[in-house]
Amino acid sequence: MDEQPESAGEALPLMLAVFGTGGFLLFLVLISGGWFLYVPLIALVVGGIGFLHWMLWGQSMSRQIQSEEEDLCRRARENESPR
Repeated sequence: MDEQPESAGEALPLMLAVFGTGGFLLFLVLISGGWFLYVPLIALVVGGIGFLHWMLWGQSMSRQIQSEEEDLCRRARENESPR
């Protein structure tokens, strides 16, 4: 009569992964005397630089390539002979 929703079984692996990873990171911070806190900070800085690079160059290059591909497809359709 008191049934659990099906989504409760789906959340268990996620919760275990989050708590397991969090516990492992806490362990690393404790044994390193706090020095391990710089690792996520460095990862955020590297990720931020990568995102900035994509915003400045990658996004415009993606648009340029997309427009070139559309032009090539349009030319290929125009050059096809009708059957």
